[in-house]
Amino acid sequence: MKKRGLMLRIPDLLTLVNLMLGFTSIIYTINADYTMAATFILLSVIIDAFDGFFARMLSAESKIGMELDSMADLVSFGVAAGILAYTLYLKTTGGFIVCTLIPVCAAIRLARYNIVHQRSYFTGLPTPAVGGFIASLAYTQTRLENTHLMVIFAVLAYLMVSEIKYPRFTKTELKKRSPTFIMLAATAILPLIDRRLLIIPFTTYILIGVFTETGLIKKQAKRGAETNTKKEKKFAGD
Repeated sequence: MKKRGLMLRIPDLLTLVNLMLGFTSIIYTINADYTMAATFILLSVIIDAFDGFFARMLSAESKIGMELDSMADLVSFGVAAGILAYTLYLKTTGGFIVCTLIPVCAAIRLARYNIVHQRSYFTGLPTPAVGGFIASLAYTQTRLENTHLMVIFAVLAYLMVSEIKYPRFTKTELKKRSPTFIMLAATAILPLIDRRLLIIPFTTYILIGVFTETGLIKKQAKRGAETNTKKEKKFAGD
């Protein structure tokens, strides 16, 4: 029984580590060490994935664990990411307003997630994707125009509270080896070549939801299927 009790606490301990990493990121941002601030947010993304994995593996999912996870995600991917975005890129009044939307929309997104049952997909862009994108942007060492950054961050905030469906890679989905998972897995290798490419897998995931919602992916798939059908008919006729 004691062993079982210890196992039940493992995911919650990882969640608290996630929160501490987010807090540490904020400290590094205050000290103007933006690379380290970004690194700790990215570490939070990894830990967040592991705490969910262990919770399911150990059948240790609980209400308190869910609430703790949301609080940790808000700190790491909402507050820490928002502060990094403002301090590093947008120290203007307009930038302040836009960057404030990041933790605000993250809070709404997480609160909705806690009360709405979701199985095979997420409703709205998951907060780790937002935090990961902002953190990886710091690695690119690219300076964009303030207007462009404000639009990007505002869109990210909107996507969190939108009704757009994003893939959730459950055990069942991974067994299916969906094209979406294969695409993301391929892009995830790129940072091993150059850490500045870390932004690519996050961008890919963000765009997958948008393209799927607008029907672009389905149209491309349908167009490809029609092309193959025409080729088959042509060969059959020959």
